[in-house]
Amino acid sequence: MTSTPLADALKPVGLGDRGEALWTAFGGDTITDAARAVLVAEAARLADTLEMMDGLIRGESEAWATVELPEIDGAELKLTINPIVAERRQTVTVFRLTLAQLTNVAAIDGAAANNSYRGADGGDRPQGGVDEIKQRRDRRLADTADL
Repeated sequence: MTSTPLADALKPVGLGDRGEALWTAFGGDTITDAARAVLVAEAARLADTLEMMDGLIRGESEAWATVELPEIDGAELKLTINPIVAERRQTVTVFRLTLAQLTNVAAIDGAAANNSYRGADGGDRPQGGVDEIKQRRDRRLADTADL
């Protein structure tokens, strides 16, 4: 199977077994939608990260990361630990929500433009949430006027 240029560009380097399995299961190598490709890539990374965390919890690993120090005579060594893991987690959450909004809006706008986005009653759905609320309110008022 050949992969798309988009998949080649967005597939994370060094995926573990779980990440690779997830990438494959969601068709990562054949994805042509950029937002979906980014989400699948992040999901694959997250699957590997969760596997690493589970390994720590199960006691299969003793540390998240190790640092090997060279022998230095009399030199001061400074090790700085920053909260990048927590920050990355927050950023992934915001990124995922942003992409979800972008893809949902694009799907609704594109479908409404070609009249293929239908409501449960089979009628055309409005593009915006405010219009839909107004239509529902108008229908409710019309229904109660008959009482």
